[in-house]
Amino acid sequence: MDQDYPKPAVIPNSSGMDVRITKTVRMRQRYGLMLKEEAYRQTMKTGNKVSEADLLDEALAEYEIRLQVLKQREERC
Repeated sequence: MDQDYPKPAVIPNSSGMDVRITKTVRMRQRYGLMLKEEAYRQTMKTGNKVSEADLLDEALAEYEIRLQVLKQREERC
């Protein structure tokens, strides 16, 4: 059955861990609109294409840092 599903598109990168994959997720409509509007706003401001995926990467990178800080605090206690 898995044969019917397309394989995710992978864009090779030298680091390996920063390879982008195609991911389909469900989210609240307001977040989808927010991403779309912010991507457009930043594209217009910078003159360079800013995608919704770029914004998600940035947000998740910040979230990952916060998780690491929390984990370090827990280890000290």
